[in-house]
Amino acid sequence: MTAATLSPQTVDEPGKRKARLLARIDNSRSLPTLGASIARIVQTASSDDEATNKLAGLVLSDAGLTQKVLHLANTVYFRAGNQIPVTTVSRAILVLGFETVKTSALALLLVEKLGNAAQAQQVKRELLRGLMASCAGREAIAGNKFADAEEAVVAALFRNLGQVLVATHDYELYEEIRKLAQQAGITDNQAAMRMLGFDYYNLTCQVMQQWSLPDTLIGALAPLPGDKLKPPGTRSEWVQQVSCFSAEIANACNLGNEESQRRSLALCRQRFGAALDIKEARFSAMVERVVKECQVLMRTVGVTLEASNGLTITTTIVRPDDTSNVTTEGVRTEPTEAGADGMIDGLPSELLMQDADTHTPEPKNFLPSGKPENARELLLSSLQEVMQTLATSRPSINQVVMMVLEALYRSMGFRLAVVCLRQPQLTPSGAIQMRARTALGERADMLTREFAFEANGGQDLFSLALKNDVDLMISDASDAKIKLLLPAWQRALLPDARSFILLPLVVNKKPIGLFYADRNKTTPEGICAEETALIKSLKSQVLATLRQ
Repeated sequence: MTAATLSPQTVDEPGKRKARLLARIDNSRSLPTLGASIARIVQTASSDDEATNKLAGLVLSDAGLTQKVLHLANTVYFRAGNQIPVTTVSRAILVLGFETVKTSALALLLVEKLGNAAQAQQVKRELLRGLMASCAGREAIAGNKFADAEEAVVAALFRNLGQVLVATHDYELYEEIRKLAQQAGITDNQAAMRMLGFDYYNLTCQVMQQWSLPDTLIGALAPLPGDKLKPPGTRSEWVQQVSCFSAEIANACNLGNEESQRRSLALCRQRFGAALDIKEARFSAMVERVVKECQVLMRTVGVTLEASNGLTITTTIVRPDDTSNVTTEGVRTEPTEAGADGMIDGLPSELLMQDADTHTPEPKNFLPSGKPENARELLLSSLQEVMQTLATSRPSINQVVMMVLEALYRSMGFRLAVVCLRQPQLTPSGAIQMRARTALGERADMLTREFAFEANGGQDLFSLALKNDVDLMISDASDAKIKLLLPAWQRALLPDARSFILLPLVVNKKPIGLFYADRNKTTPEGICAEETALIKSLKSQVLATLRQ
């Protein structure tokens, strides 16, 4: 964001506050990086194979985000009976769904990058509001008739971005706006307008424009009239209504007492119920699921809130259209605890089966080469995951290939990993051409475009591996004998590759593709026999799928 774009036009008191705020936002070191990451994820606009691969790669490019997405996929709430831990982002997308991973990744990014501010509690309160709005959005878009419905979920997540930014960069101003709103009985947006000369909505839109987010997404944040809404006539109206509806659910659940929550939720359903065709039973169930899912997300990102901040979360049963007659039914949102007598609802606690989140092994204790010490454990978990996926569902070839590529990349600590596939046509010289299908890690976009070679039966390592169908592990590419076998194209494209593996994919003596992964450091420890067996087993899952 540039100061010229957002600089105030006046020198009055609101103008001075505005200038101070925008200068702090402008000088933020984290926002440009955050904006670039968010823009890349938002641009993954469909759930076809290419978009799925791209989303997996974007998540994997951030180690913290990867860990949180995998943790989310392994929670009881999302696991849905899967006993084998989810160890790859590729399978997380398969289990959770493309839209869920996409919107969750955006929410997790916001919390990770903005949740460590000096006034972390209040910032996290605003981030929680956004998290809850995105959860409500996911519930609201179920069964809709519009394409790319997840845009409404993304819009819901960003509706209070202005509040998050002010709380992060000028907490004193944020508190002044809140106090003015409470004392004057006006909305936070109206209070911000008095204090700054522009409201939170304007700030959100300007920042999102600087992040190059789509105009349709920014347009969905526009305020709606306060009375009962009519059914939307266009997709853009529907996205706007869903995002506003979702934000109001989050606002209601964040009110300080149960009576206020109940009344606000009832008013929310009155206002949006007919327009979005959300009846009483669905609304009540939706609020319950939103609360539970939001609590899962809170645990995933490590958001904890002190009791003193006034936040309570309750789920309610709302009577239709009569806010004077609202009844509530408490819903357990935490694991049930035994009473002093050791009983839960009249049953001895030891008789009840207590479910738990699945443990996901993480890379740890890295060797100098970058390889995790627990590589064997990681490979084994990935193999079990791939085999269960093949046994219990019908994944596409692309999904299996991506799971194996990601397993190699994370389990072995490679800096990059590429899968190449044979091209339909031979080169003019009659040679087989292999071209990158997907890449993970450093320079992934460049490798996807430029990693290509001819398997012409020559004497370089790539041609020999494909011709003889042998897996190769090169622990030191600077060795004189190895250097003689390196093809010129690899030396030019990856001059700093110091160790790498080649895993050819050959079916009925016909080269189909190849896995390549490397490091910019030598690997004197090599690959032990158990790791080799697991890698070969992972590769065999791909070959079995290709043969079908």
